[in-house]
Amino acid sequence: MQVSLSVWGSPFCSPCHRSSLFGQTKLELPCGAFYKLSSCLFCVIFFRCKISVSLRYIASRNQNPKKALIGLTLSIIHTIVSNKRMTEMVNTKTKVLDVAEKLFGEHGLDRVSVRDITNKAKVNLAAISYHFGSKQDLIAAVFERRIFPVNEARLMALDAVEKSAGKKAPKLEDILEAFIRPTLQCSQKASEGGAAFSKLFGRCLSEPSPEVETLLKKQFEPLAERLDRALMRALPKLSRTEIFWRMKFTFGALHHWLLTKDRFIPHWIEASDIEEQVQTLISYSAAGFRGA
Repeated sequence: MQVSLSVWGSPFCSPCHRSSLFGQTKLELPCGAFYKLSSCLFCVIFFRCKISVSLRYIASRNQNPKKALIGLTLSIIHTIVSNKRMTEMVNTKTKVLDVAEKLFGEHGLDRVSVRDITNKAKVNLAAISYHFGSKQDLIAAVFERRIFPVNEARLMALDAVEKSAGKKAPKLEDILEAFIRPTLQCSQKASEGGAAFSKLFGRCLSEPSPEVETLLKKQFEPLAERLDRALMRALPKLSRTEIFWRMKFTFGALHHWLLTKDRFIPHWIEASDIEEQVQTLISYSAAGFRGA
């Protein structure tokens, strides 16, 4: 039983249409059959393990290629069904997160019950326990889904700024851009929930909760430490306390923009795109850091 495998890049997974992390694998059997096996993060375990086991079994039994092809086809069909079930579970989890994010932003964390979320998402109560555990775990998942990617993007941008600066102090504007730009870009992705989360985040800032404060502290501490170090290098004449307060005011300006970007705008204001707004906020914040 001869089998050849070849791998080539593919941006999407065929069965579940997610971004592919490992490319796709073409399986060629002697009888001329070809299979394209998806290998995204969700499918790779199902497909690759099942194919590997099937091929080892075929080789050990020295099966006829046609019979081997039938067995392998049935194995793949079973895998596709399993993958479909996994996709449905992922879709349920995403639906719950989207609905919870929207309801929490509109009504507040304390005023929204688990039943409110399940009714709106059209899922049963068991889905919350299965995917998250408790309401507090669901709240944590809502925040982590949005905050973690933004803070990761900020840290990567800071890495690039510091690498570019080398032994010299990084430029203040570059540090601020690394902090501001990922947030503004995320807020523009309304189709991915950016608008809903901006509303939720603003509500949480105005209606503090000890649980949420603990969660946010955990999410933001690594970023805050990196920003402190970079800003102290860029502005050596400022004390750490002065940097803290000026960064806090910058953070306030950023989130005020997120909450009111489409409101309280006079008719005479000229339209501006996101790049203009990024540069304006960077210049404004830099002036605040350098002010007496």
